[in-house]
Amino acid sequence: TTQQQSPLSQTSSELAQPTQPSSPSSPNSSEPAQVTQSPTPSISNELAHITTSTIPPPPPPPTARPHKNQSANGGGIITRSKNNIVKPIKKLNLHVRPLCPIEPDNITQALRDPDWRSAMQAEFDALHNNNTWDLVSRSSAHNLVGCKWVFRIKRNPDGSIDRYKARLVAKGFHQRPGCDYTETFSPVVKPVTIRLVLTLAVRQGWSLRQLDVNNAFLQGTLKEEVFMLQPPGFVNKNFPDHICRLKKALYGLKQAPRAWYTELRVFLLSLGFVNSTADASLFIHHKPGVTLDSLYCGYIPFTKEIYY
Repeated sequence: TTQQQSPLSQTSSELAQPTQPSSPSSPNSSEPAQVTQSPTPSISNELAHITTSTIPPPPPPPTARPHKNQSANGGGIITRSKNNIVKPIKKLNLHVRPLCPIEPDNITQALRDPDWRSAMQAEFDALHNNNTWDLVSRSSAHNLVGCKWVFRIKRNPDGSIDRYKARLVAKGFHQRPGCDYTETFSPVVKPVTIRLVLTLAVRQGWSLRQLDVNNAFLQGTLKEEVFMLQPPGFVNKNFPDHICRLKKALYGLKQAPRAWYTELRVFLLSLGFVNSTADASLFIHHKPGVTLDSLYCGYIPFTKEIYY
């Protein structure tokens, strides 16, 4: 009996058999070459068709709106350099000015400058003419007080240099209480006294004047014996080992303000001024007019009004 195969079984058997490549037809053969096609490409095509038909395409990217700083044709940010806009250059202020002189820190620097040397010489001459000290022999029993030079530049309101000022200052911290000084208190004008003088001057129409005493502390006479070393740079060549015995007050001494006040008080009382009991630095002079004198160390503002 002949068994008949169903179409499904026949198809499955054909799929199970390996596909053999078709041999190319020889040129001498008259029969056409049979080409067997594999079912695999058809399945892959169907799967690709299913895949492309079921998966939706990706959405298109959003289009960005042009910024106001961007050009309409999609260019970059508009900058000053792209538009040939150059930042204005500030004009240079050319000012020719010589170097400002510097206040020296020590006497070595000061002696190199002729301006400071002349200022030191002027100060030393003032001390010498005022008979501030005399030279004596050194003794081990003397307590020696040192001294130093202080340099300042006095300027005008416009900043220009008025003068070079050198001051010889004693080192008061070398003094010993009870030996080199006893009393140091010096009256200072009270603020209420200054306000009273200014109020009376404005109300009565008086003229106000200001007086500044040059080298005020050098006018005071010392009661104690104070010995000081010779000023640096001005050591006496004939007596280099001698020391200065001070007779007048010097800036930096403990009793210098009091010595100056005592000297000025004696002078004002000799002129007819009366010392106020309310303020020791207020002096009143009774005459055809009225004179008020308020004292503050070396600075003396006073007002004066005369009746005719």
